[in-house]
Amino acid sequence: MRIRLVCVGKVKEPFAQQGCKAYLERLTRLQRIDVLEIPDSDQAGEGKKILARCEKMPIYAFSEEGEGMTSKQFAAFLKGLDGDVAFVIGGPNGLSPDVKKAAKKVISLSEMTFTHEMARMILLEQIYRALTIIKGMPYHR
Repeated sequence: MRIRLVCVGKVKEPFAQQGCKAYLERLTRLQRIDVLEIPDSDQAGEGKKILARCEKMPIYAFSEEGEGMTSKQFAAFLKGLDGDVAFVIGGPNGLSPDVKKAAKKVISLSEMTFTHEMARMILLEQIYRALTIIKGMPYHR
């Protein structure tokens, strides 16, 4: 399985850059993961670019109105996925309705709202946490 993380915009805040880098370094030891960035534009334009970058992979979109999960539930969800998948995080304007419609599932990281930069860092941490749960590693206590 390969995870493709498709994100709108670049991570500009130094703390978020460091966090994303740290979790990507940890993740690459456990899982193949590619991060693709889509330039900020209007929601419709971003949506078209996102869908093009997801190729024929199943799409799982992350948005505040999605289904919430605990870390253990997310680990079980991740374990149940088969083949390559695309996880998508929108930009400051949110995700295009076309992307949400194309998604097999829309998932919420929290009932709170985060910047797209923080959402990326949190999702990377949760993917790492889920993989450590699946592999029985002590990270998740």
